[in-house]
Amino acid sequence: MKINQWIKKAYIKLDLKSTSKKEVIQELAMVLKDANMVSNFDLLLKDIYIRESLASTGIGLGVAIPHAKSKYIKQSAIVFAKSKKGVEYDALDHKKTHLFFLICTTENTKNDHLKALTSLSKKLIHESFRNQLLKANTIDEVYGYLSEIEI
Repeated sequence: MKINQWIKKAYIKLDLKSTSKKEVIQELAMVLKDANMVSNFDLLLKDIYIRESLASTGIGLGVAIPHAKSKYIKQSAIVFAKSKKGVEYDALDHKKTHLFFLICTTENTKNDHLKALTSLSKKLIHESFRNQLLKANTIDEVYGYLSEIEI
């Protein structure tokens, strides 16, 4: 399965406004709410925060991948956003985070969120791929880079 089954152009933000970890998660989840993908926004946020409380999803290298399984998401989805200034996100390397992926899957999916997380991580360890995303100026460019990823 290709990642573009979960990520749509409407789920890509090139100008993240948030300046804190909590705001980032809210802004990313709001993309799904605005796309009518969420049945209860506050409870979806709670599910994401519960997962985040276990360990930071700021994996380092300027990347964070918050994720959650939730009964409040109507269909599995991935939101991508980038921040030019970067955000203090409690990353493993203690550096600012610029690239964000929110993975939300329905409760009835098996381990699809882990497959998506693994596939993204394998791609994001490559500096050249991260740089492509950072330098992309259009949603179409970002979507093109991401749509190559297999889950």
